[in-house]
Amino acid sequence: MVRFSLSKPGAHEAYIVSWISLALTGLAFVIGLAVATTSNSSATLGFALENAVDGISSALVLWRFWGGGHSIPVAELELREKRASIGIAIAFVALAVTVGGTASAHIAEHNVPGNVAALLGISAPSVVVFAVLGAVKLHMGFATKPPSLKKDAACSLCGALLSLGVWIGAALHGIPEMWWFDGAVAIAVAVALGLSG
Repeated sequence: MVRFSLSKPGAHEAYIVSWISLALTGLAFVIGLAVATTSNSSATLGFALENAVDGISSALVLWRFWGGGHSIPVAELELREKRASIGIAIAFVALAVTVGGTASAHIAEHNVPGNVAALLGISAPSVVVFAVLGAVKLHMGFATKPPSLKKDAACSLCGALLSLGVWIGAALHGIPEMWWFDGAVAIAVAVALGLSG
């Protein structure tokens, strides 16, 4: 029986963390999309779409590590790594365009997010969950070396930042002068994702 080790992670640990990430991002996507449609929050829409991309990223990393270290030749794993990295980069750019465009439209139309309770309810736990998940992936990425795992970590950490932005924006909801904060956070994360891609 193979044991899970965060102190000396390898392909086995990356594979398991990718499955966990895939499940969490799928759940966050569904909940985030539901909250975004009822709250008119571009940052929450960005959060939902970011989780869709994070799910794709996790699936690519999962595919990259599938059978790694045991039955797959090194050359095949290197080819998978290149393809996974390119796929994640393309997903980053697509997400940046979508989130940035939506947030820009919301700011231009002076849209103020509503349903503050739902925004706070989704964002507070997501900050913690995705910050921890991103940190674990980043640690594993440096330990196992594949750039795709580091990019996947960056995707999860962007989810944590978007969640933090949603939480702060919802907390500032009572200050009319801060109506723009939600959209500004989404644009900032979109720019960062676009540059990373």
